[in-house]
Amino acid sequence: IATSTQLTLTQTSLTSTQSQLSLTQSNLGVTEALLDESLEALEREQNRYRVPQTGQDFCWSASSEAPDDAHSTVPCASTGQDGEYDAGLAPPFNRFVDNGNGTITDRFTELVWLKDAGCRNNYAWIQAVVFGRLMNGSVNVCGLQDQSLEGDWRLPNIRELMSLLDFRKVPRFPIDLAPFESFGGWYWTSTTYALDPDTSPEIRINTKTISTGYGGDNWIRFNDAYIVNITTGEVSHTPKSGPNYTSVRHEKSPGLVGPGESETWVGFESGVPQIPQPAVIIVRDLKDGE
Repeated sequence: IATSTQLTLTQTSLTSTQSQLSLTQSNLGVTEALLDESLEALEREQNRYRVPQTGQDFCWSASSEAPDDAHSTVPCASTGQDGEYDAGLAPPFNRFVDNGNGTITDRFTELVWLKDAGCRNNYAWIQAVVFGRLMNGSVNVCGLQDQSLEGDWRLPNIRELMSLLDFRKVPRFPIDLAPFESFGGWYWTSTTYALDPDTSPEIRINTKTISTGYGGDNWIRFNDAYIVNITTGEVSHTPKSGPNYTSVRHEKSPGLVGPGESETWVGFESGVPQIPQPAVIIVRDLKDGE
C-alpha cells in the first residue's frame, strides 16, 4: 500500500514537472520570438546607418595654384584620404530593388528613392523642398503609386545622396546596378552651406558682388545649399534662389566694381564656373513591413 501511495505521489509530481516543463518551453518559445524580433530590429537599425565604401582609390595633393587647376594625384600613403583607408562597408549584390510602384529600395541603407529621377527640373531649392514634403502615393505624380503619406518624403541630405556614388565607376552612379530612370547631372540636397559667422566675405548674389559683415543680414550665411553631380561625383554649392551659376567665394581682383563694369575673379581663367539648374530627387525611410 505504501509503495502504491509513493508511486501515485511520484506520478503526480512527474505530471506537475511535465506541466512546468511545457510552460517553460512555451515561455522559451516566446522569449526566442521576442529575441528574433529584437535582433531583426537591431539589424535594421544598424543597416540604416551603414556607411558604404566610396570606391575612391586615388588621392590628391592638398592644394592647387588656382581654382581652375586640377589637383594632382599623389601616393595615398599617409594622406589620410579615403583612398588610403578604403573605409566603409561593401554594398550587397542586388542592392537596389524596383518595387514596381515608382519607387526604388536601397537594401544597403534602407532608404526608398523616387524611381523617376528626372521628372522635376528647373526648381529653386525651396520648391524642391516643398515638392518632397507634399508628395504621397495617391497623387500619381512622377509615377509614384505606393502607400506613402504626405510628409513621408523629403529632399535627401548630402550624405544620403552621396551614398549612391561609386567612384570606381564612370559615371559615378552605378547605373548598371540600379533601375532608376533619367538619373544624371546635378541634384539639390537639403544640406545648407554656411560660412563662418566671424568672416566678412565677398559674396556674389545674382549679378552683384558685395563685401559686408553679417550683422543683421545673417541669412547670407545660409543662402546656398549643397548640390551633388551624380554623373561626375562633384560636390558644390549654389544659391537657393536657383540662378544658373555656382556661388563662388574667392578673392576678387583689387579695386571696386562700378556700374556696368565686369567682375574679375582671381584664378578663374574661364570666368565664374557655370552649372545647369539642379534637378530634384526625393527619398523616404523604409517603413516597417515593407
